[in-house]
Amino acid sequence: MASLLQQSAVSVHRTRPTQASHSSDSNISSSPAATSPLIDVLQTAPRLLQLLSTKALSALASSSHQLRSLIHQHVTSITIIEHNGYGTEYQVTELEILVQTHWPQLQKLNLKYRARLEPGAVAQLARAQWSTLVSLDLSRNSLGEAAMSQLVAAKWPVLKEINLSHNKLDTAAIACDIKLDVEAAEELIKGDWQKLTRLKLQWNKIGVGVISVLVKACWPALQSLDLAHNWLSAGAIAVLTQGNWSQLTTLVLSNNDLDEAAIRFLSEARWPGLTSLYLNNCTLEGFELEWLPRAHWPLLSMLSLLGNCLDAVGAMHLVSGNWPLLTELDLMDNALDEMAVRCLADNNWLLLKTLDLTVNEELDISMLTLMHPQQQAITHIDPSSHKYVPYMF
Repeated sequence: MASLLQQSAVSVHRTRPTQASHSSDSNISSSPAATSPLIDVLQTAPRLLQLLSTKALSALASSSHQLRSLIHQHVTSITIIEHNGYGTEYQVTELEILVQTHWPQLQKLNLKYRARLEPGAVAQLARAQWSTLVSLDLSRNSLGEAAMSQLVAAKWPVLKEINLSHNKLDTAAIACDIKLDVEAAEELIKGDWQKLTRLKLQWNKIGVGVISVLVKACWPALQSLDLAHNWLSAGAIAVLTQGNWSQLTTLVLSNNDLDEAAIRFLSEARWPGLTSLYLNNCTLEGFELEWLPRAHWPLLSMLSLLGNCLDAVGAMHLVSGNWPLLTELDLMDNALDEMAVRCLADNNWLLLKTLDLTVNEELDISMLTLMHPQQQAITHIDPSSHKYVPYMF
């Protein structure tokens, strides 16, 4: 039973403030004799809580002190999504309820408001004593300097994942040019998150100034950094490579308008543990990959270049890369032709398990014969075998 309790998880979704879970026992009459069998069942199989709706959970939590305590004890994941923007009073009230409740097993918290999360609401959130919190999603909240300064004051000792993506929420926000600015970034790096392993900053219109701040952060355990959809320039990439992230394994730079200079700066990065690099939809042409094979990433196993225009020249540059552990290469939708396949066939990737060449109009299944016999089975050319996902990462 102990293992079941540790693995249990409940997602609570709310669309408007509710204090049902804090109602007194007298609101809904329920005798101990009536609730005892249900308590026994939930203690034995707490995963049953996942099958209940928010309304049902609220009703259960209001029915007796024992049930309320049981539900709070086993909830590990909470999601509160508000789409209409009720304003500061709504946000603070909702978060007061969340913070004042004891969640001893809470590991994941998702607060996608799709509206500006005010500093007062963030201050409420930061006061919570969640010693088990591992993952925090505050995407689509347009956190400014004041809100960020409140957030970094939180004491969550095992926090590993933070999602601060997508600050431009609607037409009004775009018109105001809301973005993660330098001041907010300076507050962000003050967070004492020694165990932070994953940071997502997609869709934040990050410039050189913000990158210059981020590389100063002391996140010794950082393994995954997602900077997709950020209009990053070659100058920003040059600064990014100065980040002293010795544990970095995954870097996502997809959907940034990169060029040869950006790739040259990227290839000079000293991230010896890098295993996965995503450069999807970066408007790269084949000749601009000249510097990529010069990168010293001996552990690189996943390289994704989906949605560029690499042609045979790009293929020729790729096969010159010294990546002995490469197991997956995604070249979907890259205007590759027969000459490109011939170049790719001349590779030394002995551990390669997947080579995706789908959605390249000039290729057909007959060209598999150009590959080494041992790599024909792992090379995908037929577009019907894969679903095209143009904005992945």
